[in-house]
Amino acid sequence: MFRVRVLWVGAVAAVSLASLACTAAEPVFQLPQAGSVSIVSPPSSVIAGTEVQLSAAVTAAQDGRLLPNEPRSWTTSNAAVATVDGTGRVRAVSVGAATISVSAMSRTASVDLTVVPVPVASVTVSPATFTVNTGQTQQMSAVPRDAAGNALTGRSVTWSSTNTSVATVSPGGLLTAVAAGSTTIRATVDGTVGTSAVTVTVPVATITFSPTSLALTVGSSQAVTATPRDASGNPLTGRSVSWSSSNTGVAIVNQSGTVSGVSVGTAVVTAASEGQTATLNVTVTAATVASVTLSASSVALSVGESQAITATPRDAGNNPLTGRTVTWSSSNAGIATVSSSGLVTGVAVGTATITATSEGRSASLSAVIAASACAEIPHTIGSTVNGNLLSTSCPLSTDRYRDVYRFSLATGSLVRFTFSVATGRQFQLTFPQTGTTSNYSVFNGTDIRVIFGAGSHRFEMSNSGGTTVPVSYSLSSSAPAPFEDSCPGDTFMLLGTGLTFTRSLTTNSCLTAPSDARPNRWYHGYSFYLRGGESVDFSMTSSFDNYLELYHLTSGLVASDDNTSGTNARIVFTAPTAGRYVLRATTTAASTTGSYTITVAR
Repeated sequence: MFRVRVLWVGAVAAVSLASLACTAAEPVFQLPQAGSVSIVSPPSSVIAGTEVQLSAAVTAAQDGRLLPNEPRSWTTSNAAVATVDGTGRVRAVSVGAATISVSAMSRTASVDLTVVPVPVASVTVSPATFTVNTGQTQQMSAVPRDAAGNALTGRSVTWSSTNTSVATVSPGGLLTAVAAGSTTIRATVDGTVGTSAVTVTVPVATITFSPTSLALTVGSSQAVTATPRDASGNPLTGRSVSWSSSNTGVAIVNQSGTVSGVSVGTAVVTAASEGQTATLNVTVTAATVASVTLSASSVALSVGESQAITATPRDAGNNPLTGRTVTWSSSNAGIATVSSSGLVTGVAVGTATITATSEGRSASLSAVIAASACAEIPHTIGSTVNGNLLSTSCPLSTDRYRDVYRFSLATGSLVRFTFSVATGRQFQLTFPQTGTTSNYSVFNGTDIRVIFGAGSHRFEMSNSGGTTVPVSYSLSSSAPAPFEDSCPGDTFMLLGTGLTFTRSLTTNSCLTAPSDARPNRWYHGYSFYLRGGESVDFSMTSSFDNYLELYHLTSGLVASDDNTSGTNARIVFTAPTAGRYVLRATTTAASTTGSYTITVAR
């Protein structure tokens, strides 16, 4: 048997147990008594908005051992500043002071906590950089931020300027510009500084122009300078100037100050800078011819030969002028004549000056006319020639001779030539090209078609190498001749003024190869020669979506135009060097046929 004996020590009961049936000594058990309660390593301050975990140590009075399982009670003296839960976790609510207490086994411990503001990690000053004129003010602002970049409120800002002779700043952040220069504005919050870079400039008082007035011609341009100045008239640099015109139909101005004449009339150009403006009167008149340039500085022709010259009127800026009348004259029409379009023709041996005049401005070139290498035989298109080459005929080279024929066409036309010679004899029909090193020749042809422009032309009949003279031949010509639609072979063109012809693409025309860049298109080819620097204008109109291509005999494709799905293609080309070219008239879509018209202008 056991018995229990309770001994009271102070307010704590001690219980002893003994065997009720045993006579041995009785053991005694005593409940622990609190010796002390303390808060372990408490912080002296906590940042507002954060939490901290507190812990309390409870020890036994008998032997000083820790009592971790004894109940604890936590309280705060000021819940508006700091709260604490039953586990001792404290949350800092607002800046201030609070006492946190813990009780256990009738013992109490306390700690005084101070809640401090969130530290300032940076200060953002606005504006961060700016320019202000002397005498002006600028309200500035500063935003303190924590380490995460969050804005902090309720903080005091101290303002200062590193150079108060340039700009000052009030306690409320109002900047006042004092004098030209630079300074740094500082905003300090809890020891952390933010800055703003400030440049103080002198304000624009006036703007002056150079030139002070402007006279332009239509199509011409001139740069104008606008200079901002201070109240003392000193020029100010680095200032933005904006430009405008009161009448853009007469004159326009870009933002660099370049004024351009658009049409006859007057306009006012305005320059503005920092609220100040100045105006410039602009008068635009019709452009006048200042000079005339020619496509050649001289020509060398034989009697009966012709060459087209182009005259270009230009303004004072050397810009070409269109729509101007050009008159042509020759100093000696007995030596060389010139048409109203600039076609120079040799008449007799000698030298003449050809002059082009437009609006009182002139340009001239020298025309040197030499005797034809051979006496020319007049020929009428539509007639037949029965000729004989003899050893007394005009020499061409060793054992070769020629007859030279001259004919004229009032309009451009396709001319058909047929000729025959004795069996086994070699003969050559040649069409010389003035200004080139090559001629167009055919050998023993029986049906040759050549497109000629209006004007005077020549051809030569000659024996080929190995064919001795005398030798007879027969040649016939006819015009206008019909085109023969066959392939291969290009039709040759001798370019001239007023050259226009109509033809049809059919299934008998040439067909581009499958490997061609534009495969399976019907086409016609036209060969011709150009002098270096000579220009030509080809236009093609048709009943279908057409395409013009221009090839150099050795260089390949040099120009093309498809008129973007239209029926009017055009190529304007200037030859870089003398040579032979091929114009190809074709279609945009494969397998298309139909009629078309080619017009050539020079």
